[in-house]
Amino acid sequence: MTIYIFKILISVLLGKEMVKGKYRSPC
Repeated sequence: MTIYIFKILISVLLGKEMVKGKYRSPC
C-alpha cells in the first residue's frame, strides 16, 4: 500500500517538473 502511494507521489512530482519544463520552454 505504501509503495502505491510512493509511486503516486513520484508521478505527481515528475508531472510538476514536466509542466514547469513546458512553461519554461519557448515552444
